[in-house]
Amino acid sequence: MTVFLERRGYNYSQTTVHKYMNTELGFHSIVRPEKAGTKPGKPHKEAL
Repeated sequence: MTVFLERRGYNYSQTTVHKYMNTELGFHSIVRPEKAGTKPGKPHKEAL
């Protein structure tokens, strides 16, 4: 959003944009849980 505003000729810090998006406009981010990845385990081959 900050980059979009800069392209339009407005210079605001990321903190200011974040503050107005949350309080004035009511926009909030949706944090999604991470996908299940691989877990560390035993190696297939061991070097001698």
